[in-house]
Amino acid sequence: MIDIYERVLIRGLDDWVTMTEVVFEATFDPQLAVAAVRRALRDATMQAGDVDREGFVAWPLPPDEAADRISAELSTMDINDLNPGDIAWLRNTPAGNQLAEAALSREERGTTA
Repeated sequence: MIDIYERVLIRGLDDWVTMTEVVFEATFDPQLAVAAVRRALRDATMQAGDVDREGFVAWPLPPDEAADRISAELSTMDINDLNPGDIAWLRNTPAGNQLAEAALSREERGTTA
């Protein structure tokens, strides 16, 4: 079974991931959403940042500070009103892509670990 963390990484295989998508994967539970993001940042499988005309710009913050920033901003918002680009964008690292591919492979084989 693929957990929230892995589902978010899988989303990151195709494109940058919005906090809206993370909250959706966490079944609209902000604590689960932040926990998945914190794990991804600590594991260096994703980076948090913003998107501008040049593309993805990673925040120059340590993982826990980036997760705390996301948590603080998420706590001030109605999660049902989140829009793509609100709070943060997430980008897979090469390690994140590897884990996402492994999770997809496990799912296709019907195995759990």
